[in-house]
Parts: sequence; C-alpha cells; structure tokens
Amino acid sequence: LVVSDDGADIRSNYLPQHFEEFSTSPSSTLRPGSWLKNEIAVCPSGEIFVIRNKDRSSTEVTGLPILAADNRLTILGPCPAAGVAAR
Repeated sequence: LVVSDDGADIRSNYLPQHFEEFSTSPSSTLRPGSWLKNEIAVCPSGEIFVIRNKDRSSTEVTGLPILAADNRLTILGPCPAAGVAAR
C-alpha cells in the first residue's frame, strides 16, 4: 500500500489529479495520510511499516519502535498482537 496526503510524491501526473478517487476506492492500493494512524491502532500482529524520512513526523504518532533507518527510509514495527493504541 502507498500512503500519501495528496499523491504529489507519486511520479505520475494522472494519480495526483485523481488522488481522492483512487485513495477512497476499496480496491485501490493508495490510502490517504490519515489512514496510517488508524491502521496502526488496529494492525495485525507482525505487520511493519516503511516510511520515508521526510515523513518522519508520522513515526512520532505510531507508538511503534524503529527497527531500522537509513538516509531515506525508516522501518517501524512490528505491531503487537492487540495493536497499538493511537496517540
């Protein structure tokens, strides 16, 4: 899944212009930025998340430990069995 606030990071002209349509479709692999916090609150055990460092503020709301990070990406998780309470 790809999570974005507006689709501007996707290297396409079409997707950002139609981002709301794609991000709200149940069959789409695009999700709005607000999806991340909600998903982490109920995520299945063992699930991990990869977040770009420029979106690092997203890691502060997850409550998940940082497993690894480099100059571009941060890997968070895994989710505990009962999920993580949203902050």
